[in-house]
Amino acid sequence: MKLFDSALKVFDHLREEFEVHIDWNEQMRSLRINCVAQQAVAEENVAAVIEGIKVKYRDAQAQIVSATPTYIIVPPTSEAIRACIQPEKVVERDSRHIVTNIKIAGERLAPAALSEWEVSHRRMNEENSKNFRTQAFKRIFELQDLIKWMRMRIQFGHVNLRQFPQSFLQGKYSFEMFGEMMKKSRVVSDAVFDRKMEAEIAINLIQKIVRRRQDFAPKNSRTASLDDVINNPRNTEIIFISTAEDREQLRLEAEVESVEFGALGKYQIGHTRLFADDARNKLAEITTMDIEREFDWTLEIIQDSEIKEVPQALRNLIAVSLDNRSAELVDPVGLPYPAIALRVPIGFKIKNVVMRSVFQYQWTPTSNIVEIAIYREWAGVDTRSAPKMQASISMFGADWDMEMESVNDTISGRNWDKELSNFFGQEQAHERSGFKGLMAEIREIQRLLKTASTEEASKGKLAEEKHQQQEAENIERQMRELEVVEHEDLQHSSQEMHQVNDAEEESRRGDVTSRRTTDRETTDAPAMAYTPLLIHF
Repeated sequence: MKLFDSALKVFDHLREEFEVHIDWNEQMRSLRINCVAQQAVAEENVAAVIEGIKVKYRDAQAQIVSATPTYIIVPPTSEAIRACIQPEKVVERDSRHIVTNIKIAGERLAPAALSEWEVSHRRMNEENSKNFRTQAFKRIFELQDLIKWMRMRIQFGHVNLRQFPQSFLQGKYSFEMFGEMMKKSRVVSDAVFDRKMEAEIAINLIQKIVRRRQDFAPKNSRTASLDDVINNPRNTEIIFISTAEDREQLRLEAEVESVEFGALGKYQIGHTRLFADDARNKLAEITTMDIEREFDWTLEIIQDSEIKEVPQALRNLIAVSLDNRSAELVDPVGLPYPAIALRVPIGFKIKNVVMRSVFQYQWTPTSNIVEIAIYREWAGVDTRSAPKMQASISMFGADWDMEMESVNDTISGRNWDKELSNFFGQEQAHERSGFKGLMAEIREIQRLLKTASTEEASKGKLAEEKHQQQEAENIERQMRELEVVEHEDLQHSSQEMHQVNDAEEESRRGDVTSRRTTDRETTDAPAMAYTPLLIHF
């Protein structure tokens, strides 16, 4: 009885559909079913209700299973292996060190050690493949009895280590030591898989996929070609909300439909959904760390807590945030998106706003789907500034979402075969089929991501070098201009000095001439005649 609430509301749909009463008999410690229909119908109804109760019971038990993360470490090839595995990028957050990237470093192995490694490498790869399949099948089957909506995805990104021995920072761990470290519960329990990456890497990956016309096709059959996928994204506006005093954390999502309105615009709000909490409930997580390929990946199964009734205030909030008069803007990676304007209702706070654009491509050999999502994010309610750009890359099978739809209103539950061909297809003789085909495509996406990341890093380095060169040229030009100005000032000062000297010389010459003239006038002047003054008495 502890699995269900005291009112047994979980059985309401059975009560209504089959016209039965269901209650708990405390004395017998059992559920009691009463049916008011005629006997023949009652027997059928009660049998169906019992099956429905079994489904609910198994669902309640499945929810108890915890999603303990599993980590699988891929051994580097003999060409890549070196003496050390060490942190490549360490950031500090909240006064703690977090390792966000790991690299292979140090000297090459000695010939004898390298020969041993080649043998170990094959063995470890076989064990990893077997371990992943075993863990994946185990976790999926444990969740088979859940009746609510689930979603399974392969996510690409990087494992962030937030708890580890300080000696790891010294960069002297061998691959074996690193593997032992990743078995420690405190390291694993505090590690986080970060699926966000630079938007430029995602755009680069799109360009690579478009050039692989023999391997990919548009997921949407109405899209004419691979080139057109980027012009027809699936847009979603996402608003992260908290209620007064942060009592509830909510996530409001609305599809943004593209409709031509002539001169008015082309966007409008479509289907709107509300979810409790801003973090999804993770039911399964099996992570593969691949240091050589530089991108890790994880198989995750999540569940969302959707709120069926969206309050009118929140409906109005997102309904008026954009319409056919909204301007079309262009983000820093060159993709168009509709402008958003929010008016926050009383009693709510906006934490973040996101405009997500999704592009889907389908592998032609297996029909597995590559999903590339671009996120434009604003902190708070002001969306007028340039958004923070991020992206995520994921993969999933064409039938995964259908197989994990909610079966809440049924009495049959899910029906997955023991080989999980519902998800991975039938294994064929060729490599690109079934589970093996999925693994091969995951490795190819890793390879493309590594190349894209390297190319974008080179572009960034070239851009930085160009910027530094321009700065140096600007400084040099300013120095030359300053030298010219100083030279002109010096010439001007020299000319003024010459003019002053000339003036002083002229003045001096004038004084000398004046004195000489005066002297000459004095010397040449005739002697004055004095007439005696006679005074008579």
